[in-house]
Amino acid sequence: MPKGEDGVCVVERRLALLAGRFRAEILKALEQGEVHFNALKRLTGASANSLTRQVRALEEEGLVTSRRETRWGRNQYALTEAGRRTLAILDAVAKLPGP
Repeated sequence: MPKGEDGVCVVERRLALLAGRFRAEILKALEQGEVHFNALKRLTGASANSLTRQVRALEEEGLVTSRRETRWGRNQYALTEAGRRTLAILDAVAKLPGP
C-alpha cells in the first residue's frame, strides 16, 4: 500500500480517521450540501465539544471545509471533493456482505 510523507500507510491513516466517533455520520450529513454547526449537532447527536473536535479532524484531512456565516455568526460545513469520494467508499463498504 502507498505510504504518505510521514511513512504511514495512506489506507491505514484514512481508516483510522474515519473510525473516530461521529465522523462517518458527519460526512453523511453533509452529503446533500452545506450544513451549519447546530444542525450537524442535531443530526449526529454529538455534544458541541465532540462535534468541534471531529469536524476539525475532518477539516485537517481535507474532507470537510468550513466558512463563517457573517450575518448569523454560524459555522457552515460542506464536503470537499475528497470528502465526497471518501463517502462513496464508505457507502460501498456498507453494502459488503457481513459476517
